[in-house]
Amino acid sequence: MHYRNNYSLRYSTLYQSVKGVVFTDRYVCPICGHVYNPGKGELLQDIKAGVAFADLPADWACPVCFASKNQFKKEE
Repeated sequence: MHYRNNYSLRYSTLYQSVKGVVFTDRYVCPICGHVYNPGKGELLQDIKAGVAFADLPADWACPVCFASKNQFKKEE
């Protein structure tokens, strides 16, 4: 029998990729190296998969080191 608690259900739901949409642009925090991947969203900040980096609020900050959105660099 496989046991799944509420946390694992929420985690798997929030981190599922969005079907039919391909996200290639990932953004990296130059301070801590955290990567924002629109295909996964941000679990800690209740940002669901499918939210493009440009659509994040202007006051959005890195969930790890709190760097501002304008400090993130597009991953090449």
